[in-house]
Amino acid sequence: MWTLLFACQPDPPSLLVDFASDWAAVFSIEDADDRAGSILLDWDPELEEISGEVHIDDPDETRVYAVLDSQEVPPLGVALQLSETAGVRQMFIELAVPVEDAAFGGWRTQWGCAGQVCGETGGLDLTR
Repeated sequence: MWTLLFACQPDPPSLLVDFASDWAAVFSIEDADDRAGSILLDWDPELEEISGEVHIDDPDETRVYAVLDSQEVPPLGVALQLSETAGVRQMFIELAVPVEDAAFGGWRTQWGCAGQVCGETGGLDLTR
């Protein structure tokens, strides 16, 4: 007689749930000064999604971006798509899996400039 045992393994914790937090950010740009900022994220368990804002201290003003979409890419990390709340820029952030109280990755923005796409690209370091 054979007996089969099935062990239910719980789903691994969501990278997005772990990432939803308040972060101090440093946005780096090649051949330019680093920009300070913050990322403020909340997890909604009912909708199973992240909401929140990203603030970047540009030389002329503080830009604020709202989260439009978020994805986890196991085991690599998370990706966010954002839109500037008072402007025309879009932002995309890709981050490695947060380790303890730090995360790192890259970011890019894009907007329209007289018929062509303009934007910036750089690195991103986060600490809780």
